[in-house]
Amino acid sequence: MSKDESVAFEVRVMIVEDHDRLCEVLQRIVAGTPGLSCCGSFNSGHETLAAIPDLRPDVISIDLTMPDLNGLTVLKRIREQWPEIRCVVFSGHADEAYVSESFAAGAMGYIYKEDVNDFIEGVRVVAAGEYFLSPRVVDAMPDGIHSKPPTGSDPDNHAS
Repeated sequence: MSKDESVAFEVRVMIVEDHDRLCEVLQRIVAGTPGLSCCGSFNSGHETLAAIPDLRPDVISIDLTMPDLNGLTVLKRIREQWPEIRCVVFSGHADEAYVSESFAAGAMGYIYKEDVNDFIEGVRVVAAGEYFLSPRVVDAMPDGIHSKPPTGSDPDNHAS
C-alpha cells in the first residue's frame, strides 16, 4: 500500500458561531480529533456563505443566532446552493420548534450547546449521512422522534 492509499478520508468541518471563545473551543476540539480538520470558522452568515465555495466543507456546524443572517436562513441557502454539504446545528435552544425548523431548513443534526461533549459524535454521524440529536434535545422532543428522521427529510436529497 502506498503512502497516499493509507491516508484516511478527512472530514472538513466549518464552524459558524458568533461567540468567539466557544468558536475557539470547537476549533481546538476539531483540530485534536483524528479524521477531522477545521477548514474555517465564521461568526456571520454572510461571511459563511461567501467562504463556502473556496473552503469546500463536508460538514458545517452552525449556530442559529447570529448578528446578520440567522442560522435557519443560512441553512436554507446552503441546502439550495450546495446540497452535498451536511449541516449540524449547535444551539443554545433545545425546544421542539427550533429543532423542527432546523431540520426543515436542511439540518441533519442538532446539538444542544450544553451537550458539547456530543459535538464530535454529532459531526461524525452527520458526515456519514445520518441524523443526530443530542440527548437533551431528544428528551425535549415528543414521543416517537427518537426512532425516525424528521418527516420529509432525506439525507441524500436535501432538495426535498
